[in-house]
Amino acid sequence: MKNMMNGLFSEIDVMDNDSSQSVTINDCVHGHIQLSRDLIKIVDTPQIQRLRDLKQLGLGSYVYPGATHTRFAHCIGVCHLAGTFMWQLHNCQPELKITERDIFCVQVAGLCHDLGHGPFSHMFEKAVKEGYKKDWKHEQASVTLFAKMVEDNELGDLFQEGEINFIKELIHSEEGLRTGRNGGEENKEFLYEIVSNERTGLDVDKFDYFARDCHALGLSNMFDHKRFMLMARVLRCEDNKLHICHKDKELENLIVMFQTRFTLHMFAYKHSVVCALDKMVCDAFLLADEYLLTQGDDNEFYSLTKSVENMGAFGRLSDSVLHRIRDYQLSEEDDDQKKKKIKAAQLLVERIAKRRLYTLVHSVKNYKQEEMTGERIEEAIVKLGDGEFEGKDIYVQIAQFDFGMKRKNPLMGLYVYSKQNPDKAVPFDTNMVSHLLLPIIFSERIVRVYCKDKDKKEKMKKAAVEWEKQLLKATDAEQSK
Repeated sequence: MKNMMNGLFSEIDVMDNDSSQSVTINDCVHGHIQLSRDLIKIVDTPQIQRLRDLKQLGLGSYVYPGATHTRFAHCIGVCHLAGTFMWQLHNCQPELKITERDIFCVQVAGLCHDLGHGPFSHMFEKAVKEGYKKDWKHEQASVTLFAKMVEDNELGDLFQEGEINFIKELIHSEEGLRTGRNGGEENKEFLYEIVSNERTGLDVDKFDYFARDCHALGLSNMFDHKRFMLMARVLRCEDNKLHICHKDKELENLIVMFQTRFTLHMFAYKHSVVCALDKMVCDAFLLADEYLLTQGDDNEFYSLTKSVENMGAFGRLSDSVLHRIRDYQLSEEDDDQKKKKIKAAQLLVERIAKRRLYTLVHSVKNYKQEEMTGERIEEAIVKLGDGEFEGKDIYVQIAQFDFGMKRKNPLMGLYVYSKQNPDKAVPFDTNMVSHLLLPIIFSERIVRVYCKDKDKKEKMKKAAVEWEKQLLKATDAEQSK
């Protein structure tokens, strides 16, 4: 049977009705890939299918029109790469005793790792933190939704004892607190480094979205994840645990990967216009928050931000929330506060449609004042404006760019092996790579000042420039002490 579908699947070939067979998917990034029928049972659940309605890059398509790919496509790709990587290790290192159940669990984690994303992905997480719960993380929501998915769809028979807990930990967990299937997966600790690698940040999640996002954005991707996986080995390291290690000749390839990450953040994820759009939608969400109610599986109704307390309500949210704001019908019985907030939210949605965005009026690169928050900078610039604009007219973003480990050199956590000694893992040393490729610093911040009212942008720009001058004077005075 052949089904023609839009987006990820240009063709699905479903083979004979035999549990040992697989489904072949033609993916725009990885080509023809195969998923087992048990994995397809998980794909064909409402929780996974919902990801079709979440764009991978949120509002990035407003800047890059081709960036309309979805979290669904990404999760299929991560599942595929997880399986590819696992079979590579299984075939090259039989002494690891990787089983088909190991591979299945890691693939399920790859498939489900992004279940916890809300409308417009990371933008929704910001809205929840700003409007309701500061410590909320989409990773934990992914774990909760995975458990709900198994229960709601009666998928328990797909898993053996302890595997559901193990998969939860593969999606999101802290080292030292893992119990796995049998005591934290002793001698198989490396399985936690395939989908979500907290130790080095090198995982198949990144490999897929680097390739997929570059493809959609029209940007070059010089990182070769296929070669990286082919050259990886699992070795016992200084902590007496088994970790994924990398060939010394591959280190330059890894630096290219981190450079690709920086490029994507600079030119796409944290593009100044994308950030303006993020803030506008976030503001619209928070204005309409308490009035956009979604029913949970307990029959109670939850606001946008409080939907994170009920996965039934949260699982019904998608990028269509923006249209719900646009089409919200007010009645004469609604109180003045509700009318004011809904109309303000609808005005923001209309402004986005007509491209009347928050305007970037000034930016400061290499910002080093870590104690200064965006809110404090806003207050300082408003004060310098001498009443020409108010706090509601300004938005200051402090955008951080790094190689994935804040200020740290991400290579410092790596273990390396050589062709001459493939069974010995040694810690990374900076002399192992060309210093022409390795940066001096690994993190920098940019302050961006946005004006929400176009009629006040020139006055705000003048005040922002004056703020930067005072900042430089204060910095020079501090350095001269």
